[in-house]
Amino acid sequence: MYTVNVWKNEFYVPVIYAFLKSKSTEIYSTLWTTIKDLCLELLGQNLEVKFLHLDFEKSAHISVKNVFPNCRIIGC
Repeated sequence: MYTVNVWKNEFYVPVIYAFLKSKSTEIYSTLWTTIKDLCLELLGQNLEVKFLHLDFEKSAHISVKNVFPNCRIIGC
């Protein structure tokens, strides 16, 4: 299971839970693209990610850079 958390009012809050078939760049890219598309569709806003905390999984880093090219990745 992959979780996406946001920092809100001094706490990390889980906002997305995703069950992924694998840890491939393609699967991660699909996840991030879907999240980006849903933000536009449901909120009417483009999702611009300035930075993300990610583990050191290479495919996750590559996919984030493909979907959010200006995002700064911070390893954790």
